[in-house]
Amino acid sequence: MRMGLAGLLLAAGCSFAPSSAAPIDAGGGGGGGSSHAAGEAGEPDAREASDAAPVPDAPVTPALSCPSGPGWFQIADSESWYFASTSFRTWRTAETECEALQTAGGAAMHLAVADTLVEVVDLAVRDQDNNVLGNSYWIGMFQPTDQAAPDAGWLWITGSAGYGSGSAWSSGEPNDDGGLFSQAGESNDENFGELYGDGASLNDEAETNFDRYLCECDGVPVPAATRALIPH
Repeated sequence: MRMGLAGLLLAAGCSFAPSSAAPIDAGGGGGGGSSHAAGEAGEPDAREASDAAPVPDAPVTPALSCPSGPGWFQIADSESWYFASTSFRTWRTAETECEALQTAGGAAMHLAVADTLVEVVDLAVRDQDNNVLGNSYWIGMFQPTDQAAPDAGWLWITGSAGYGSGSAWSSGEPNDDGGLFSQAGESNDENFGELYGDGASLNDEAETNFDRYLCECDGVPVPAATRALIPH
């Protein structure tokens, strides 16, 4: 019986062992463990935040590598550089000479693309010295052969749609010279665009006409599919 009591006391002593541990403090100690666990599930601590990958800056558009010097100028709302020639060329020769102005490793060039009315006006009244151009200049717009009408199917040399009928054209244009050299309507007599410098408007003209020309350096190459549509 005494042995049983001793065994009971020993067993009782072991069962009380946890009561000797420090009590849980809701405001510290054990509470801190709960707080840390919550922190891991929520926002990272300052050290973790400092180890996070940096947010990259927005990409920067590189400046165009274009020629400079006499004859080159810019217009409002355009990053392109333009060149106003003083020589007279056919449209095809003008396009070839514009592309040849590209420097080694520089931005692509072509006859000027004036695909907004603002650009039509700005190009007509600006040159290197802010003088009115006052002449007709070839621009990079053409009409593939055998379109439905003189104002149909015009393209920019860069591949986008050119002007149909509307306010960009001079009064009565485009008209294939009124069809005077062949049938009325679309005659393919005048399939190339020129800018009237003194009127801020466009005209259709025969490729063999000799005009000054406007080049544009904008980094946009001439697509092969568009080049194949240029009338011969």
